[in-house]
Amino acid sequence: MIKLTIEREKILNPLSKVMGVTERKSLMPYLSNVLIRFGKKSEVYATDLDVCAIASIDYELEEEFSIVVNARKLHDVLREFDKGNVEMEMRENGLKLSQEKTEFILALYDPDEFPERRELKPQVTFSIDGHDLLDLFDSVSFAVGTDEERYILTGILMRGDEGGLVAVGTDGYRMAVRRLERRDVPTFTSFVLPSKTVRELEKVVEPEHMVVLGVGQGGVSFSTEEARIISRVIDGQYPDYEGAIPRHNRCVFKVEREGLLKALKRVSAIMSRNEPLHLSLWAGNLEISAEGEQGRAKEVLPVHYEDEKKDLNFNGKFLLEAISHTRGDLLKFSLPDTYGAVLIEEEGGRDYINVIMPIKV
Repeated sequence: MIKLTIEREKILNPLSKVMGVTERKSLMPYLSNVLIRFGKKSEVYATDLDVCAIASIDYELEEEFSIVVNARKLHDVLREFDKGNVEMEMRENGLKLSQEKTEFILALYDPDEFPERRELKPQVTFSIDGHDLLDLFDSVSFAVGTDEERYILTGILMRGDEGGLVAVGTDGYRMAVRRLERRDVPTFTSFVLPSKTVRELEKVVEPEHMVVLGVGQGGVSFSTEEARIISRVIDGQYPDYEGAIPRHNRCVFKVEREGLLKALKRVSAIMSRNEPLHLSLWAGNLEISAEGEQGRAKEVLPVHYEDEKKDLNFNGKFLLEAISHTRGDLLKFSLPDTYGAVLIEEEGGRDYINVIMPIKV
């Protein structure tokens, strides 16, 4: 029988970082568990066989041992305790958790049957600020697809070239591309990071962290001082995103970002889910309008435009999300002569673009 006393937060916080990896509904029930190793270097480990997460536990013990317990049950129990010390006692019939007059006993499982940790031998490694990494993900993840039949589009493409790190998200109808200028980023073959991995990284990485990114054969790792995530990458041929950027659209208008964003939100309030957002463009003016079962709305904005009149229809959600993720004061829209993709850029900036296909009505 092994017994120890630990502060609730010292076990709850690392558990919270890794438990999202566990599978609630799986043909392998073990994947809903976590492996907790106590010793001179204590840690908690979770995996779904594609992604594994390891978080350090700030607790040292001379005697080393491991336990396997259901992740969510342990998390829920620890959350119910007050802040302070919790007693953990490993018994033959389970794990006893107690605090003052409250106690729980959770089932324990054989550590030898828990899946082995996935290891990665990185061929390329480099460091990146947590803030920059999270910004890359946030800038493009909204455009990532959800259609399992086009599985390659359900992840974020990442590519390193001389002087920069590029992230791309697309569902085939819209695309977001963010480039981070960094001279110390090495060139490496592009890979597609699963969306689940991105979500788990957002839980683990803090803006002030320094993250070591390792790229290896068929996998990638992200390491901080407190945690590590190792993930498989999505196999398949990602579309030629550079070829999909309409660089030669000649019809251009410029509009203030803040005014456009507010107008889009106001007009979208009247829209139902499948109703298009209409943009009508003429000299010096942009009219945004929508009409549906619940009513209609329109708003006219001043723009920098002196070309012929144009009318376009968009998925309102797509356009609003794209504009919401831009930062410049002035946005530039580049339109094709006929039907085709629209390019949205921050005026004077080269590190972030959005591409959206209009809707044919």
